[in-house]
Amino acid sequence: ITVKEEVRQANAAFQATNYEAALIGLNRIASQQPLSSEQKKAMLEILGQVTKAVGANPALDSPTLYKARGQLMENLYGQH
Repeated sequence: ITVKEEVRQANAAFQATNYEAALIGLNRIASQQPLSSEQKKAMLEILGQVTKAVGANPALDSPTLYKARGQLMENLYGQH
């Protein structure tokens, strides 16, 4: 699967409020290659939106989503 296709799938999952699938896809992208500052900013924005959605509706949270959120933070902040 190409990065472009991975981004497309993550975006579609996010739009469908399938936050687990969206963040898992973003994690695959973030762990495969160095990201530009713009790419990191976009991923952090999505992460913020997911965190806000979970804050508004805690029923959305799950162990998988919690892990994916933490892993994305690690992937984004671990890169220099």
